[in-house]
Amino acid sequence: MKFKNKLPESIESKFSKLAREKNHKRRKIYSLGLGEPYFDTPTSISNMAFKSIKKGNTKYSDSRGTFDLRKKLSLKYNKKYNIVSDENNYLVTSGSKMAMFLTLKSILDPNDNIININPCYPSYLPQIILAQPNAKIVQLDLNNDFSLNVSSLKKSFKKKIKAIIVNSPNNPTGKIYSNQELQIIFNLVKKNQSWLILDLIYEDLNYLNKKCTYINKIFEYDKLVVVSGFSKSYAMTGWRIGYIYTKNKLISYMNKINQHMITNVPVFIQDASLDAMKNQKKSVIRFKEELKKNYEYFKIKFKSIKIKLPSKIGGMFLFIDVSNYGLKSDMFCEQLLKNYKVATTPGIFFGKKWDSYIRVSLSCNNTEFKKATDKLFKYINSIKRN
Repeated sequence: MKFKNKLPESIESKFSKLAREKNHKRRKIYSLGLGEPYFDTPTSISNMAFKSIKKGNTKYSDSRGTFDLRKKLSLKYNKKYNIVSDENNYLVTSGSKMAMFLTLKSILDPNDNIININPCYPSYLPQIILAQPNAKIVQLDLNNDFSLNVSSLKKSFKKKIKAIIVNSPNNPTGKIYSNQELQIIFNLVKKNQSWLILDLIYEDLNYLNKKCTYINKIFEYDKLVVVSGFSKSYAMTGWRIGYIYTKNKLISYMNKINQHMITNVPVFIQDASLDAMKNQKKSVIRFKEELKKNYEYFKIKFKSIKIKLPSKIGGMFLFIDVSNYGLKSDMFCEQLLKNYKVATTPGIFFGKKWDSYIRVSLSCNNTEFKKATDKLFKYINSIKRN
């Protein structure tokens, strides 16, 4: 394979190795690195998986996903985004990564142009390469305040653009696209009849409740594909279940690929996910409250050194500019971990332009977060004194 050397190791794998190494040495580390909830999968979800297994739901099933789960997804989206959809507009996948891959594989042809907005989830680029090695990736950087660079976006659309990926709330910045930004993107997409791939994996974690109602209009676009999943909202990162929403007939082709790659997502995992949607609304609310508390604590703690954060923010992360402290992101994070036992993610993982940033995860419990944030603050002040 010509592209095998282009595939980096995932951030998740790197941090898992780090955690295992530190735990093996019995060293306490405070993790502001990984993007997963601090709490275990709620008990009712796990119990439902066991019940489903005992019922014998361990055989092949509908490759699209169980009717009940797809129906529940349609009810959620119809209410949340004021649309009309049914179970046939949804495809259950083995994680949101698989949802993204199926989407890219189904859309892209050789030499197609696809816009990728940076900074982004690092798996996007490898997934584009895996799906279509000969696709041409048009890189578009956000402005330094994480606002959309409208002039660059319009310039990009002077080419024939096949698709654009938009992630809101965004990983790593936490940015939620404004109504105005979404309208600009949608107008360009619609005018050029491009595909809009909308990654909403953090859609339930809008902890500041910032409304972006324009997204409702986008949901009726025939060339919209939404990818999402259960990992972040319900602490089900290891369960590997996601889904696709689209009203386009391309969903049938996606399902054919799904059939030949995984056959189907295990029914007992789908039953557990259905239980999550039915019975875990309170746990999602509690998690959002914890994210908000962590955000507010960080904001107040770092107010004195004027750390800038987006006005509309959600999801699990903050992306912090540390350019004033004279260290590249990998060295900043390495020294922080070595001297203060706090793990953060270097901005270089998200692209060369972002080597003066670090990603901070809000997803640990409030007590641990405060301790880690205090250590980070102490570290930054120690650099300022040097």
